[in-house]
Formats: sequence, C-alpha cells, structure tokens
Amino acid sequence: MVSESKKAEVKELVSIISSKPVVGLVDITRIPAPAIQKMRKAMREHAILVRASKNSLLEHALAEVAKSNAGLDGLKHYVGGQAAVVLSTENPFKLWKSLNSTKSKSPAKGGEIAPEDIIVKAGDTPFRPGPIVSELQKVGIPAAIEKSKVVIKSDKVLVKAGEKISRDIALALTKLEIYPLTIGLDLKAAYAEGMVYPGDVLVVDDVVFAGKIALASARAFA
Repeated sequence: MVSESKKAEVKELVSIISSKPVVGLVDITRIPAPAIQKMRKAMREHAILVRASKNSLLEHALAEVAKSNAGLDGLKHYVGGQAAVVLSTENPFKLWKSLNSTKSKSPAKGGEIAPEDIIVKAGDTPFRPGPIVSELQKVGIPAAIEKSKVVIKSDKVLVKAGEKISRDIALALTKLEIYPLTIGLDLKAAYAEGMVYPGDVLVVDDVVFAGKIALASARAFA
C-alpha cells in the first residue's frame, strides 16, 4: 500500500513538473549538499527550478504528467543515479548552457577516477623549504629547492585519465591548489514540445541547431 506521504510527494511533483514547458533530468549523485544549494541559487537567476526526489516517485509523477503531454514519458528512460528534475522556460539547448555555466572545479579527496590527465606544471610554488618537498616527491612530483623556494622541476602527468586518484595524491594536489574534478548538474535529457532531447545532443550550439532546423524546413517546402 502506498503511504500518504508518497502520494503527497507525487502530487507535488506533478504540480511542479506541469508548471514549466521544459522538463529536464539531472543526476546529483556525489554532489555535496552545499554545492547543490549554491547551484539552486544560481539557477533561480535563470528562473530554473531544481527538485530532487526518489527515482520511483519521479517516474510515477512523469507518467502522470505524460497523460496530457505526449512524449514526456520518454524521460523515464533517463531516470537513474540520484535523479532530480529541472524545470525551465528556456529551450533545452539554452537550459544545457545555463546548467553548464554553474559547474565549478572541486578538489579530489581520494578514490575518484580522473576525468582527464592530471598534470602538475613546472614552476614556482608558494611554499618555503620544509617537509612539503618530501611530501610532493613521495607522490611522484619532481619537487626541489631553488633559491629558498620550492619549485616543480618539470611537468609531470601525475594521474592518467581513467585512473584512480589516491588519497596521498589528492592531498598533494589540494596543497598545490590543483582541483581536478568538476562538479555540476549534467543534463541527461530534456523534454520540450513533444520531444525528448538526449543530453549529448544538447551540446550543439542552439543558434546553429535552430539554423539547421530552419534550413531543413525551408527545403521541405521548396
């Protein structure tokens, strides 16, 4: 039997999802709560609402709203991880840009997978000679002392893309103010005017896309 609290949550989700013409899905897994709050505040400037809930309840709410919005049920295939809906009046391409603009760099804590090669560049550091030299050398960073300064002697690929970032390397990177991770809301898919747009399609510039649509329409009626 479905609890009254779950029924109330689905009812509220239906109301929220119905309130905007564009509905998107994002995955907020592993995004710290303070970061989510910061993003929500930034999104309000774009009149974008972000609402998280249990995946099963989101699916029920989407199915309910889909009864009067053809094609919306296609979004259910993108519900995964720790899902949240984003609601907007912006077209899906502008919505992707707005969400992308709120992303920020974040320090590694250890255990994460490097999204790209993590490179420590040669040059001066802000550190004075001390234990920091051996700490950096321990993780493979070519640190040395020159003229009473700690310097990095040469560029070093510390972690290759796809490899796990160790705790010791994460601490060293943070001390060097190298933040290898990006946190933000990745738009998995968005619904607008009867169509569901996968997130990878939305990376295309909206002006270019609109031009292609207009050209295709012109040719169709030529």
